[in-house]
Amino acid sequence: MEYQKDLEIVNLEFKKKNFINAKKVCKEILAKYPDKTYLHNLYGLILQKLGDYKESIFYFKKALEIDSHLIYTKHNLANSYKNLFKYHLAEKLYLEVLAEKNDYQKCWYNYALLKQILNDYNNSIKFFQKSLEFEPNHVGSLFGLATCYQHLGEKNKSLEVTDKILKINPKLTGVYRLISSMTSYKTDSSLISRIEELLENGTLENWQKADLYFSLSKGFDDLGDYKKSFEYCQKGNMLKRSDLEYNISKDKKLFSSIKKCFENFEFNKFSKSKHEIKIIFIVGLPRSGTSLAEQILSSHKNIHGLGELIYIRKLIFENIVTKNEINKKLFLNSLKESKITEEYFNIISNYKLQKNVIIDKAPLNFIWLGFIKVFFPNSKIVHCTRNIYDTSLSIYKNMFEANHLGWSFTEEEIASFIKMYNDLMNFWKSKIGNNIYELNYENIIKDKKNEIKKLINFCDEEMDDACLNHKNNKTPIKTLSSFQARKDLYVSSINKSKYYKDSLKKLFKILGQN
Repeated sequence: MEYQKDLEIVNLEFKKKNFINAKKVCKEILAKYPDKTYLHNLYGLILQKLGDYKESIFYFKKALEIDSHLIYTKHNLANSYKNLFKYHLAEKLYLEVLAEKNDYQKCWYNYALLKQILNDYNNSIKFFQKSLEFEPNHVGSLFGLATCYQHLGEKNKSLEVTDKILKINPKLTGVYRLISSMTSYKTDSSLISRIEELLENGTLENWQKADLYFSLSKGFDDLGDYKKSFEYCQKGNMLKRSDLEYNISKDKKLFSSIKKCFENFEFNKFSKSKHEIKIIFIVGLPRSGTSLAEQILSSHKNIHGLGELIYIRKLIFENIVTKNEINKKLFLNSLKESKITEEYFNIISNYKLQKNVIIDKAPLNFIWLGFIKVFFPNSKIVHCTRNIYDTSLSIYKNMFEANHLGWSFTEEEIASFIKMYNDLMNFWKSKIGNNIYELNYENIIKDKKNEIKKLINFCDEEMDDACLNHKNNKTPIKTLSSFQARKDLYVSSINKSKYYKDSLKKLFKILGQN
């Protein structure tokens, strides 16, 4: 009786998303009932919700030691492995679970997400569809399916699925942003009235309103009403920023410690790698043309684009960073052990690599260029630049999800971060400038053929004319620029900031434009 009472308390706290309280109570019950598999599994789930995936694995395994046939626990364990980039282990468990219970919808869904991470879109689509066989209105699977089609450039298929999602639940506001990324409001402005109606009549959380404000901002920009576009964009940014605990001083501290770490560092000691795979790192500010650069390069017969990967940042934070500063001792130890290099290639081995040259396109990897140079000495670094006012406008007008982009929602913080970026890039150029290729967006527009030739030459590859026809490239694009990067080069985005000069006076003034 006491056990049931305690269990009710944990389940209630879990349901209310009070995970810290749920953890405390569950741990106390576990001490009294250490043989209860349900408790071990529940405690593991609580730890998952708190982001402690490593610890959750211990408790899922503990439950499986008591009873090895717990398919739901196996599924939960697979999810933790997936979040820790142990993709081989996750896949093995998903397959075991599905072999025992083929109608387990959640497992098909999570397996589909895994395949999406690994750019295996054929299987990802297949598994999302399998999930929908057992739960036709599962919006997670539908959204995953719509996103897959978007990444592949299959607009009509994606819009067909988003339409279905909104019929199930019109308050799934993230869908409107997805639609906006694929839709020109010049040809279809009806979406605006639908969004305005939802804002007027719906009971919405701040994050939902933000989704809709950014969608409206895109719509009015398409229609040339830049004043309205800015007003909605500003509203969306204010709401997003209010929900964040971001403090730019932490980034300043980190950047400063990086420069200190490499001030007198001897890079010439690190010039060879035992790995056959060569990596092209594409870096720069968000919205600076990095997706276009990847689309051009991955059109080459010898180069495989992997998209926007998160692994460099994650591995450095896990192994080298303490209290938001570079730990020099840990850094030197990781160099001796080649730990980060090996972990990175272990993760990459989960992808279906058909070529010996790969692209890791994560714009903010500019922060880690010194580390990239020593951990991956054979790599190439392509630094994308674009008119800074157009770039900063595009950052402000697009809603980013990642926590490490917390600076992207106010004019002051965007300007401050850009100044920090310029300072750090100048530092890297002074240290490893010969290893960095500067690729300017406006120059590509002006002289496409020659600029692409120079880029390919820097990557030590023979020219491939397919790079000139990059719009035909079917490589998935997982960013906001998915459809832009598939188009012929166009000049309409050049000097777009002039339409917002009066609205963004504060930002442009800090950056030096009167």
